[in-house]
This record gives sequence, C-alpha cells and structure tokens, in this order.
Amino acid sequence: MKVPKAIRGATLALFAIVAVSFTPMSSSAAAVPAVIERSFSAGVSSTCALRGANAIYCVGDNSFKQLGAGHSVDSSEPLPVALIDAALSVTVGKSFACAIGLNQLGYCWGTNSTGQLAKGPLGLFQGGPYASQISSDKKLIDIQAGDDFGCALTQESRVLCWGAVAELTGLSQAESYPTDMNLSAVTAIGVGPGSLCYIKTSVYCVGAAPFPSTASLIPGTVGATEVSVGKDFACAVISSTVKCWGSNTKGQLGQGNTNVIAEPVTVVGLNDIRSITAGNYFACALALSGSSFCWGDNASNQVSSGSAVQSLRVPTAITKAVSLDAGSNYLCAMLSDGAIKCVGDNSEGQSGKLTSSTTPIGPVYEGHFMQVSTGSNTTCAINKSGFSQELFAGNLFCWGDLVPSGISSTLFTDVAVGSVSACAITVSGSVRCWGSNGSGQLGDGSNRTATVPTVVSGLGSYKAQHIAAGSRHFCVNTADGLVFCWGDDSRQQLGYVPDSQTGNSKVAIAVAGIGNAVNISAGLYHSCALISGGSVSCWGDNSKKQIVNNLVTRVGVTAVSQSTTVVKVASGGYENCYLLADAKVNCVGDNTEYQSPGLLTGTYTDVAVGLNSVCLTKSQSNQVSCFGSNTNNKLGRTGLKSATPSDVGSLTAATISAGFRVVAVGDEHACAIRDNFFLYCWGLNTSGQLASSFGFPSAFAKVTVTVTGKANVGEKLSSSISLEESFSKATYSWFKASDGISAGLAVKGASSPSYVTAVTDLNKYLSAGVTLSKWGVTSEIYRSSNAGPIAKASRILVAPVPVISGDTKSGRLLLARTGAWETGTKLSYQWYRGTSKIAGAITATYKLSSSDVGKQISVWVTGSKTGLPKVVRKSAKTPKVSG
Repeated sequence: MKVPKAIRGATLALFAIVAVSFTPMSSSAAAVPAVIERSFSAGVSSTCALRGANAIYCVGDNSFKQLGAGHSVDSSEPLPVALIDAALSVTVGKSFACAIGLNQLGYCWGTNSTGQLAKGPLGLFQGGPYASQISSDKKLIDIQAGDDFGCALTQESRVLCWGAVAELTGLSQAESYPTDMNLSAVTAIGVGPGSLCYIKTSVYCVGAAPFPSTASLIPGTVGATEVSVGKDFACAVISSTVKCWGSNTKGQLGQGNTNVIAEPVTVVGLNDIRSITAGNYFACALALSGSSFCWGDNASNQVSSGSAVQSLRVPTAITKAVSLDAGSNYLCAMLSDGAIKCVGDNSEGQSGKLTSSTTPIGPVYEGHFMQVSTGSNTTCAINKSGFSQELFAGNLFCWGDLVPSGISSTLFTDVAVGSVSACAITVSGSVRCWGSNGSGQLGDGSNRTATVPTVVSGLGSYKAQHIAAGSRHFCVNTADGLVFCWGDDSRQQLGYVPDSQTGNSKVAIAVAGIGNAVNISAGLYHSCALISGGSVSCWGDNSKKQIVNNLVTRVGVTAVSQSTTVVKVASGGYENCYLLADAKVNCVGDNTEYQSPGLLTGTYTDVAVGLNSVCLTKSQSNQVSCFGSNTNNKLGRTGLKSATPSDVGSLTAATISAGFRVVAVGDEHACAIRDNFFLYCWGLNTSGQLASSFGFPSAFAKVTVTVTGKANVGEKLSSSISLEESFSKATYSWFKASDGISAGLAVKGASSPSYVTAVTDLNKYLSAGVTLSKWGVTSEIYRSSNAGPIAKASRILVAPVPVISGDTKSGRLLLARTGAWETGTKLSYQWYRGTSKIAGAITATYKLSSSDVGKQISVWVTGSKTGLPKVVRKSAKTPKVSG
C-alpha cells in the first residue's frame, strides 16, 4: 500500500533529539500526543534516515530486503524505500524496518519470518512486501524495532508489539499481528534487541536476560523522560542525568569498571543530557550543548579510536550533533548542518562510508573557509573567524585520520597535512603540529606522537607565514622572508645535510641562502620557495628531474628557470607545477601517471599537486579541472588517467556559478573552496576525509524561490517557494545588490515573505532568501534570482482617503480634509449628491442647499503628478442632510 503525498495529518512539530514527546491540540477537547520524531535509525547492520521531503533512504545489509528497494543486494549507497513517499519516523531492526507514515499509521518492510511485518501469517511475505501497512488502524506516537520484533506506542498511550515477542509475553509462538500488551498510560518506550522498557512515571522492563521475564519496576527511575535499551542493559534520562542498569561486562553502565552492579547507577559527569541511546554493549548521551559522550564496548571503534573498552565516558568523534542513535556496534548522528555521520562497524556498509566518490561531497559550510589542505587520509580547512582582525585567521576543522584535539580556543592562518602528520600556523605566527613523529616532523625536539598540537621549536622570534608538508617533513617561510624546515632530511629536503646519521632534524632549522621567500611548497622529498619578484628556488630529491632536468641526484638550494615570472609553485609527489604570470601552468617531473606533461594549454588561477595528480582552477567557466592518475576517482570523474585536464564533471553549472578560489590535492582525494567559501571534496573516503562519511542525500529538498511583483519604488515584492519540503519552517530574508548577478547584502529588518521597495532601493536589485529548518537543523539559504533594477515609482504612493467635516444641515459649509498626499501632487475636487455630480462643486468646500435635503453628500479627491497616472480617493458619505 503506497502512502500518498496528499495524506497530511495535523501539523507536527519536528524535534532534533531521538525521542521526545509533545501534545498539539486535536479536534476533540483532549490533547493527543504527536509523533515522536526519529529522523534516522541505526539497526543491526542497516541504517535508514528521513531526508529531503521526509523521504526514507536506507543503506547497508539488504539480505532480507530491509532496505526496501525491491531487491536483496547490499548497498553502501543509500537507496530510497519503495512505495512510501514520506514518513514522520523510521526505525531499523535486524532484518526489517518500520516507519510511521504521514497518516500516522505504521508500515514495515523486510522479512516476515517471525511476524516482523505485523501483517501475518508468518512467512507469507518472506523477503517482502515493501512498506506494507501493519494490521492496525491505531494512530501511533512512536515505533521501534528490536532484532526480530517491533513495538509501537499508540495515541491512546497503549503499547502494541509483534514478531518474536516470546521474551516479552511468555508465549511460545511469534505474534504475526500487533498485540496489545495490556499497558495503559505509557508515555515512552524503548526497544532493545530482545527486550522492552517503558515509562509510566517510573521505568518498567521485560525481556531477555538479564531483564526480568515479567514487567518489573526499575527502582530509582521516577521522573524518567526517555529510555533506551541495549543487548543486556538499559539507560534512562532522569532530570538531565543518566542512570543505567543491567549487565556491566563491557563497562556499559559507565562506572569506570566492569564490576557486577545490582541497582541502577548514575553515570558520573553527565548533568545536562537531553537524549540517550544504547547499542549492543555501549551507550551514548547527547548534551544540551551539542556535545556527546559514549562508554562501553569499543571493539569496532564505535566509542573512540583504539578499540579498547571505554568504561568511562569519553567525548565522541562526532561533533555538532543534534541527535544520536546507536546501532548494534556503530553510532550515527545527525549534525547541525543536516548531514548524517556514522562511526564504528561498517562490515555491511551500514555506516554509509563511501569508499570513493566522483561526486564532490558538500557543500561543507562551517563558516567562511579560506584555506584547505589535503594529505594521505585527512583534510583540514580554516574558516574566517568573525572575531579576528587577521584576514585569513579562523577556526581549524579536520576530517579523516589526523583530527587534532584541544584547539577550540586557538585561531590559525594556514595549515598543511602530510602523510602521517599535520601542522598549522597560529595567528601569533607560531607553528603547532600533531600526528606521528618518527622523523621529528612535529618539530618539538622529540619523537613522541601527539594528538594535541605541539609547538615547533627553533623559530625563535620569527613569525611563520605559510607552511608546506612533505611526506615526513615540513617547511615554513616567515614574514621576514626566511625559510625553516624540520623532520626527515633523507634526501636533503631540509636544505642541508645534518651531522647526525639519522638524516632528521627534530627542530626547525633555517635553509641557507634564502632571505626573501614569499611562499613555500613541498613534495614527498623535495621543497621549493617562491621568491619575491617571481623566481623559484628548490632543494632535495631530484630523481624525477622535478627541480632541474639535467640531474637525477639530490640537489641543494637551486634556482629554477621558467619562461616568465612565477606566481605560485605547487609541489607534489615527485613533480612541480608552476603557475606563471601569464596564467599558464607548466608541470615537470615524474610523468608516469601523465601528471607532468609540461606546459598546459588554457589559462588558470590556481594549481595544486598531489601524489600523482594535479588539479587547477580555470580562468574560464569557473571550473575545477584535474589530470594525472585517477585512482579512487580523484580526478572527479570515472575513467582512466589522462594528461589533459578534464573538468570535475559533477560540479554542475549551478554549483560552480560563483567560481572557485582555492584547490588542494592529497594522495587520493582533492578539495576545492568556492567563491562563496563553501568546501567540496572528492576521491577516496575510507577515513571520512571528504568531510562526510555518510552519503545520504540532503536533509532538505531543493526548493525554488520566486519573486513576483512590480520592480518599482513603493511596490510590494512577494516571494514564494516550491512545495517540495515537508514539515519544515521557512525563514525569509531579502538582499540588495548593485547588479543583476551579485548576491548583495542582507536588508536589515526584512524578514517577511514580502518586501515594499523604498526610494533607497532605486536602481538596485533585490532577491529573496529562504532557509528551512526541521529536526533541529537549518538548511543553506535558497535564493531567488535578482529582480530589478528597481525603477522610479509608477504611481502616486501617498494618497489618503479624504474626510468630510461640518454639520449636515442645509445652509452649512462642508470641508474636505484631504490628509497629507505625496509631495508634488496637485489635488482637485468633485462633490457628489448621492451618485450624481454636483455641478460647479469643485473646491475643497461645499455649502449645503435645500436641494441636498434628504440626500447624502460625498467628495472625490483626484491627485495628479507629472509622469504618473492620476489617483482618485473617495470619502465616505455623510448622513442625510436635514432642512
């Protein structure tokens, strides 16, 4: 049975957290609880989410057709669920999934081997059907799936369960139809793999061991607002704290140990919790601040890196979450930008990680991104901080293997990511590094690995300006024109041969012979400096003739000759590319993957070199083009390697309309920043380095904003949006630009769907913007095209209705009070007796006569202004004139 889009219940508020309740008014006097929104759900080995227009997409194991796509092929690419257009809530079990439709009825799909579809009889719909309505016409508040059974909470606060419910009911057979559990006044439920907990002032649980076989009160849980159930334990939110009970073999009770604990215990340190979720043997809590914490089993790195049991709560690797849901051995979160990110077990693709993508993942917009750097399995970017006076100073964001900690209060100006380490420059000009340190590449004088960035020694009072990363070495140029390098010097990439036998320097050392460098670059084992005036000097490995073409040995600091002055030098694995003053690009060095074909045709604005591929921003068409190796689709397209730059095909004309300003290429992925400062990445994504580890579609359907109305001063412009996005709240804004293309600046105070143009808008262009919000997340701004230019007024704008004063008695004088018309308007008058003109009564006053007795009098005032149509305003009629 298909749920049509036309079916709409009462307007439902959308909440960000995984389980909340609220009570909008129904048509009856009693309040009816509304649906508990579950915008995504992590199951045993599959994940489903509500995305744009509340459509359901699923990813992962599909052995039992639980992805609802009409086949049984597993997929790490999210697939739309067939035959159900949209839903209010979704839940995933082991071999099936369920949803609450827009009509507030339940639907399930997948296997029916134990009655999971609540349709009966058992096995009749083995492996299907898809989105079949459960055998109940009860409207639902919540629906949750266990391993092989499901339960729902109805609007009457009763609990229905179906499937393999023997552990809950004590009956031996499965229930193929929804069965009333004979519970009333239930406010919330929590379903685990084989157990059910529910809230009736306190928490009660029943199910598989160690839960009781009959519904039993859990002591100390009075006031619980939410409960979540794992394999052998459960947790509840009580007054913004968390209490857990059950087994503790993996530290899932959050007490810092694995001791047997008889009674519910409080998880220490959690006091502002809004949501709780439990996996098989681990749990996670989401704080009101957006911080999230997990504890318990970590065998699949679902809690933190390292796979060791975390019996104490630790911050998750997922930041800026608005909701969480734990699968069996993995954790998913919806982020504040609407994206969904998962960590942990991905054996069936249930974490949704795309191994590679030809389609740029994005936009990522943590703010105005100004700088980006890509390494082996990491991307780092810097945004423009609103609190900094520095042009390129901002917050540092990283995705992938090398995510630093402890940097939230530090602003940075540049960043460089190497193969196993990364470094960034702070606003004060110091350099901080993190990651592996086997070659001294962290520059702190040691070989200790660091997750919190350490300060590089040896720079003294010199302030670093730009930084570059090699395989295991880094170089900076300073504001004074000097160059310092540190780390691996096995091929003289630091600019000198040290006395030690290690070939390394654990602190920054100056490169002799350079005193006026303005930028820096690095390949795997060589380094280059752009010198003031447009020359280049390089040093280190020259085995592929990437520095000079008449040697294949390492070289000291050597001037590089080019046909004209150099604007930028970009170094990669064993190659250099030079962006020249005439906008040409020349690439030399290793050409085994066609990455160094020499002088390129066309003109370019930026160039970046990776391990064996190159990307450029083009002067024409606002595109990014790449060439060289295409392993893992890092050229942004499918196909073979090529020496000819090819456009990143999926960057559509709409995407690239603003153009790109910065491009970066890593070993197997690349990123670019648009002129609107949004970040896009493509290529390899095994570590989530594309700034998103989940490939679900956008949380918001693409809406079209249209502006209608006359483009003249004083006229009302009205904006409207296409009705593609379900259950979202729209916020409006207006923008004023000097031309028909630019985005313009926001008009202060203009926050309604309509806007009346003012004299200050003359010759300007106006556009409307709409942001959508639901599930606690906000969309990007969808904008209309520019309307204008705004022309002069096409009519008299100020034209008040006249008012008649005076006694309505024969012989008395009436006066037409016109009010204040627009400046420069000439007024004329015509008095009326009933519906007939009074001959000669064409002044602002009129003396009543015997002819008016028993009649009603009115006056019409006509306003005239050069170049504009006349405007007539009619007064109200007087009472009948007396004699």
